[in-house]
Amino acid sequence: MILERWDHRYFEPCARLIQLAYANHVDGEINDQYRSESGALRFLKNIIILPGCGQFQPEASFVLRPPHTGHLAGVILTSHVSHGVGHTTQICAMPGYQGRGLGRRLMEASMQALRVRNYKSVSLTVTSGNDRAVHLYEKLGFATVKKFAAGVWTAY
Repeated sequence: MILERWDHRYFEPCARLIQLAYANHVDGEINDQYRSESGALRFLKNIIILPGCGQFQPEASFVLRPPHTGHLAGVILTSHVSHGVGHTTQICAMPGYQGRGLGRRLMEASMQALRVRNYKSVSLTVTSGNDRAVHLYEKLGFATVKKFAAGVWTAY
């Protein structure tokens, strides 16, 4: 896999990745923007262009892609939320690539990029039912600070 820093040319491939990564996933049920490429594109614009989750940090945001292809296997997007504090606003891997260490590689690259810029901590949110992700974050040194309920209203 080739690790590259975020570039705006990845907007559409990343939207496709998010939609596919969260299909049949509890987070896709919670966040309706994950259910379509157009919704994921709106989500991406909110966290990258607008200050939806802090100030986007392209130098600490990465994609992983197989060589010689335009599609993405994984992505991590990171923002600055306060002095010395970064926030992982999105991390996901394409089905078929999940469980192969991409999340760890992306987290480590982002954390290292923040570390060299004198960030002291990183936050993220994760659905407690996403056992593999929770386990990864705990192995990387993250600890649960707060638990909160997510409510979803569907008017079908």
